[in-house]
Amino acid sequence: MLAVINGRVEGVFEPSQWYFIPMEECKKIDSCKNKNQPCGRKGSIGKEASFDIKNKYLNKYIPDWYMRPGPGPIQYTY
Repeated sequence: MLAVINGRVEGVFEPSQWYFIPMEECKKIDSCKNKNQPCGRKGSIGKEASFDIKNKYLNKYIPDWYMRPGPGPIQYTY
């Protein structure tokens, strides 16, 4: 998982567990259309990646065309 700020990779992490955001938190998010269903947002628990993996990505730039615009703080890809 990459933490990207203004197109630049600032952090590299290895998630060990993924989870959906709890319903009570989803209800606080205005963009959720159906307040009776989970909003589909996910979170993760993990740790910083090893030096070898971090070295591949840290301080590299992600091209603008690759970044999907949207309101969410997390973007998913392949």
